[in-house]
Amino acid sequence: METEIFVAIIGGIFSLFTALIIILLPRWLERRDQRKPQTDENPVSQKFPNIIQFDKRHWWNQLDDNWKQVFNQAIGYEEKGLIGLINRVVRTELNDNDLDKIFNLQTLDCSNHQFGSLEPLRPLTELHILKCGQNQLSDLEPLRPLTQLRHLDCYANKISSLEPLCQLTQLQKLYCGNNQISNLEPLRQLTQLQELYCGWNQISDLEPLRSLTHLQKLHCSENQQSQLEIDKFKEAVPNCHIQGMVKA
Repeated sequence: METEIFVAIIGGIFSLFTALIIILLPRWLERRDQRKPQTDENPVSQKFPNIIQFDKRHWWNQLDDNWKQVFNQAIGYEEKGLIGLINRVVRTELNDNDLDKIFNLQTLDCSNHQFGSLEPLRPLTELHILKCGQNQLSDLEPLRPLTQLRHLDCYANKISSLEPLCQLTQLQKLYCGNNQISNLEPLRQLTQLQELYCGWNQISDLEPLRSLTHLQKLHCSENQQSQLEIDKFKEAVPNCHIQGMVKA
């Protein structure tokens, strides 16, 4: 008899405890969730903090040795002069800090390397000065995203169109002589342009330049523009020093 009473008491206690859990547990969980700190809705950046760096490394691994040599020199790794010629070794493995230096470059000289494309430069949006003259370039399309460019030297290539530059409104100096350019229309909106060297091309119309009131120097020798075209430009931009030989 006493055993049955004891079992009944234990069962009652257990039932009461279970009921309390059922009632109180959801409330406790709700309060706990409310006290949790806010987290990034996109946990990918937390789980993979180097995902952006991984993209940079993939970009680097796709480069050929000539481009790697250019970037090694740009970040101060490769020695110049005679010592550089003797000890020239292309460093193919870079650490994260070196990659960051490349992507933060503001000046780059890749002139005279026989490059046929500037595609490796597309993500380098911090560039202010780019010298890429004396290569085998036919297209400036990879420069379209480089809206911070102030100075571009693409002299002596095979470029026929300046259209990719039409949104580079910070551009102040453009050296595009000795190419195959016939149309300056893409430069119409580049109102900060101060110096333009476009000699030795196939240009006949200077009208797109008449709105560039900040232009101080224009070199357009060895093109197809007439003396009348030059006179009209001088009238529109009287403070610009122009050097342009008219072909007979």
